[in-house]
Amino acid sequence: QRKPYSSSAYSSSTVSQTEKISSIESKYIIYNGTLQIAPIKPDLDRANPRLGVSCIEYSCSGRYVATINDTMPNLLFIFDFKPTFRLAFVLIQLQPIRCVKWEPKRDHLALCTHNNRVYIWSPQGASCINLPDESSKHLIDEIKWNTFSSSSSIALIGQETMCVGFIDLNNDT
Repeated sequence: QRKPYSSSAYSSSTVSQTEKISSIESKYIIYNGTLQIAPIKPDLDRANPRLGVSCIEYSCSGRYVATINDTMPNLLFIFDFKPTFRLAFVLIQLQPIRCVKWEPKRDHLALCTHNNRVYIWSPQGASCINLPDESSKHLIDEIKWNTFSSSSSIALIGQETMCVGFIDLNNDT
């Protein structure tokens, strides 16, 4: 029996919508069933409407590929190539996904949704990592993994701020 992956509760005293979402507890709930998710209808009268797959990222092993479809920006589709190509996982976020990047050394995926959390997925499970209290206004829009170091570090980039975190490579979860 798998249990939900959760971060600790996080409080904030500001009132913007993004910060309200940032102040609630984050967790992934494992659901094995059927969901009906309505796509966003693009404005076809607009020049270059956003539709189709806007992001494709391959894992370092080549086993997994993650995609985002513009008509369902809150969903991350993770496909597995072994033993045959299939949709293996779908991560559903409360906010549209801004950036998705695979760790360069392992099949671990980081994503952000313009809040103060980084979300990590691996074949073993998923987790939500809150930035510390003093970083409550750091809204993450972009992620960059350090590909040149033996330690696994990650840059979490916002419009006005940036921070660097380190992942324990000895822990394979």
